[in-house]
Amino acid sequence: MENYGKYGEIMENFGKCMENYGKCMENYEKCMENVEKLREIMENYGKYMENYCLGILYKNLHVFIALLKLYYLG
Repeated sequence: MENYGKYGEIMENFGKCMENYGKCMENYEKCMENVEKLREIMENYGKYMENYCLGILYKNLHVFIALLKLYYLG
């Protein structure tokens, strides 16, 4: 009879363990979704910075060409 009580206790603890495992897996899935969102944000930020740098280069190129024109024509 004593063993039966221990078996019930073990099964109860196993049930709690599986419940916690389920919660853990839910949190892991949410975490991975957030990682994917962060990856997309960083990718978009990289594209933004690339465009920003190209804009600066274009602006400076425009100024450089204007100075060359002034130098050679003036």
